[in-house]
This record gives sequence, structure tokens and C-alpha cells, in this order.
Amino acid sequence: MVGSGQVRVLSQDGRVWGAGVLVADWVLTCAHVVTAALGEGGAAGAVVWLDRPEEHGVLVRATVAEGGWWPGPPESDAARGAADADVAVLMLPDGRPSAWESAFLGRGEPRPHRRVRVMGYPRGTEGGLWLAAELAGYGGPHPRWVQLDAMSTVGARVERGFSGAPVWDELTRDCLGLMTAAMTDRTMRVAWMVPANILLECWPRLRPGRATGPTASSGRRVHRADPQPSVTDMFKITEGLLRIPQVESDRGRALRDLLPDVISHQVFEHPEVRLQVFRIVQTCTRFPRGREALVQAVSLLGGSSTATLQALETLREAWDMAEETDWERGGGR
Repeated sequence: MVGSGQVRVLSQDGRVWGAGVLVADWVLTCAHVVTAALGEGGAAGAVVWLDRPEEHGVLVRATVAEGGWWPGPPESDAARGAADADVAVLMLPDGRPSAWESAFLGRGEPRPHRRVRVMGYPRGTEGGLWLAAELAGYGGPHPRWVQLDAMSTVGARVERGFSGAPVWDELTRDCLGLMTAAMTDRTMRVAWMVPANILLECWPRLRPGRATGPTASSGRRVHRADPQPSVTDMFKITEGLLRIPQVESDRGRALRDLLPDVISHQVFEHPEVRLQVFRIVQTCTRFPRGREALVQAVSLLGGSSTATLQALETLREAWDMAEETDWERGGGR
């Protein structure tokens, strides 16, 4: 499934030139995608069109934001700043459609070997074409771009139509960056993305993060922390996880490494296995979508074993209890 917020970028004649992603009130894409759609550079106020394949024929007008233009790096220059990172920020002057949900930009450094998925729109595949890859590290035409290596020698290859597409973390479905370039050598399945940390440098107004919870009187969503299980319930979750053989044997290291970087980097080591796994659970409770990330990590690690299914049931019961208590404290809001 495409992560929330992905759109296609079209020229006025309806031709698809690439993709973008809605984050908060802006659409992020690559500058060269906008240039291709316009046939010229992206001056502030220049108009392109957006749509989603599942909403055939519904076009949304977008304009280049004032100060929202960073062309790609010159071929002859190993540039190091965000100024030539190949990013464009688009505004929606008519407002965003109510059905369009915002994506969340992943935080932290893009760690190597993280598995990702990308959907692009090459010619003849206007409904989209999936690519599976893993992050390799910084480098390429821009020293701060991140290399992606294809997971297979078969399947899709990055080509025109993938540019600007959000790179989705396979585990969390967070957007880790924008697909921007690929090797021209057809024997190599290597591409690069503009990582989220550069996007945040370019457009700092993205930094408030995900809008969750109930809506305010203005109609915009307000930020609200996820309810947290009690310490007793966190230990119940911990005991359930320790019944999974691999969690017990490696002190939760593999489980921790399957979590998003922004969570896993906050898990501090403890020599006692029970407290180490407890710290993993406790850290997940402190982040939006921490429950979802932990559930997916456990599922990936343990598969469909009885111990895994029992651990997931304990996890859901404990977190559901926290949500019910939180609801009651808020008067059923």
C-alpha cells in the first residue's frame, strides 16, 4: 500500500512527470520534476497539477511556494549544502482535498540496510510501479544524498516517473526522503534519495511533526501524545516478548533494530535481559505510533509462532487498557 500523502505531479496537458508527498500543508517533490512539468524553472507561483491514481480525473492545483526552490547539484560540482539538493515545495492555494492525509517525515539518520519501498509512475504505468530497496549510505551525485540498492535483480528499475516519489520505510510507512536520481548504467540497480533531514533544512516549517488526535475548533488536527500503558502493563508486555525465543537469546537486540531509528537510538543498554526488553517497550510508549512500530517489529521478528501471537495479544490488551483509561480521563472526548 502507498503511504499516506503520495501524489502524482502533472503538467497542464495531463502528462505525469513524477511524484510528490503531502506533509502538513505542503507538497514536497524534486525541483527537476517541476521543471519538467513546466518546461522551465520553478519560479514562485508557477502552477503544476496534482492527482492520485485512485481518484481518476480529480486534479488539484499547486503552486511553487515563495522561497521553496532548491535546484539539483551541478554535474561538475560536489556541492555540500541544502541549496542544490533538488527539492521543490508546493502550496495548495485552493486547499487540500479532505481525503488527502499527510505523511510523516522520519526523523534521525537514515541507517544502512533499512528496507524501503517506492512507487513511481514510468510511462505506461500511470497506476504506479513498485520498487523494493534498502538504504546503503550517503554518497552519489550529492554527498548528502542517500544511496538505495535494489533488493532484487528482477522487477522495477528506477527511471523517469520515479523522481519525487516518497521513499517509504517498510516497517513504519514514514517517508524517509524523495527519490531523485539513478545510475544511467542499466546493469546497475542503484539510485539516490534526498533524505528527510535535508527536506527539514530546506523547509523548517515541517518540523512540528505529525498532527494526530482530535481536531481543534479551526478544523485542523491538534497534537496529542499517544496514551501510555502503566509500568505494570509495560512489564506484562515485556514478559510476553521474552517468551519469543530470539528476544530471550539476544536480549532484544534484533527487536530493537527493527524499530524506526528515531526510537531504536533512544534505547539504552542494560545488562539484565528483562530490564533491557522493558526499556525497548518503555521507549516505544514515548513516541507517536510507537505501538504500531512495536507490533510490526514483533511480527517481523517472530512471524506467526504461538509465542509471537501471544505476545502481540498481551501487547494489544495492555495498550487498549491505556487508551480506555485515557478516554475516561478526557471525559469521552
